[in-house]
Amino acid sequence: MRSIALTVTTNASGAGSVTVNIGYHALLFAVEWGLGTFDAGVDAVLKNDDTLNGTDETILTLTDANTSRKYYPRILEQDLAGADLTTRTLPLMGGDVTLTIASGGNVKTGTLWLYLLEA
Repeated sequence: MRSIALTVTTNASGAGSVTVNIGYHALLFAVEWGLGTFDAGVDAVLKNDDTLNGTDETILTLTDANTSRKYYPRILEQDLAGADLTTRTLPLMGGDVTLTIASGGNVKTGTLWLYLLEA
């Protein structure tokens, strides 16, 4: 398992983002949210940008993420016809990964760690 840290420092309006190219394809096992110095009411969105087919995929959206904790994001599986099933699996990550912060406070910092399994 490998970990990658996404650390964001907000601007005066409380917004900020960071993009990291993870350099290989991996399954996302878990993320660890480190509140850091963000103000109460902070919102965070984790996206896998520029996947092989050129689309962006939202992996996790946190609203009022006021405590540090681990999350285990999962996505729906599909059947052979492409219809969504009720079962979930680990998301496949590759290319750029972006963490975007809103309502984080004036020049505040926090980190989201990705725990990745090589695919």
